[in-house]
Amino acid sequence: MTVLVPTFDEFTAGAGGAPPAGGGAGGGGGFSSAIGDFNIGNSPIEGSGAPTPPIGSAQFNPPLSDLLIEVYERCGIEATQLETKHIVSARRTMNLTQSRWANRGINLWKMSLIATPMVQGQAIYAVDASIMDIFDVYRRITVGSDLVDTYMTPISRTDYAMIPVKLQQSPPTSYWFQKSPASGPMNINVWPVPDAAGPYTLLYWAFVRLSDAQIENGGVLDVRFNFYEAWCADVAAALSVKWAPSRTQGLTLLAKDIWQEAADADTEHAPMHLAPDLSAYFR
Repeated sequence: MTVLVPTFDEFTAGAGGAPPAGGGAGGGGGFSSAIGDFNIGNSPIEGSGAPTPPIGSAQFNPPLSDLLIEVYERCGIEATQLETKHIVSARRTMNLTQSRWANRGINLWKMSLIATPMVQGQAIYAVDASIMDIFDVYRRITVGSDLVDTYMTPISRTDYAMIPVKLQQSPPTSYWFQKSPASGPMNINVWPVPDAAGPYTLLYWAFVRLSDAQIENGGVLDVRFNFYEAWCADVAAALSVKWAPSRTQGLTLLAKDIWQEAADADTEHAPMHLAPDLSAYFR
């Protein structure tokens, strides 16, 4: 089935004028296909009739349907050439590309502080399946009017297996993050297990996976503004393997450079102090 693609003038009219013939619901520009309404959304589009953002605005947040057109243009495919097969293919590739991003290290905008009440004698605490990794784990206890935090040390599966009494009660000092399930919740195993001196709260910073890329109905990216270009470049390189193989090498090299620029900027600027241990030299 061929998707009904509006003309360029109909695209721009969809931002504030009459919807194009065959357009989706909601008054925005778009078209319908076997996979549902494919709306162009309300992002600024060049051309006659396009809305003009106010000077000094910082509102650029285009829907995925607009970015999809950008991605295919990089592959040499114009908007008027898009068919249902292009949309379905792009939806898969977008989400597979985002799964690759999860392997490249943390994205600061996807870090969330999670708090879990701890129970006396309980060693295992579930972690939501959307969490890719955890960092900076600590326990909290209330002493009078003060919140007292104590950092907990990560240990490996082997370290945890070597603990002879896993249900020993005391203030927890270490944890093993059990990532083993391929799907579903993972676990944090603490040791020692909480004692009666609590109640304790387990806190940790979680690296959460990106939300699924949903093209239909005005879906938007779950990335920060400075990663829009990196996302488009990566998806274009991946789609070119299927739709424009002659462009794959160039698009892949460009995507690597753009990703590195964004990744270098997505860091915390804090000083690091190194202190050598010279105790072995002075007895």
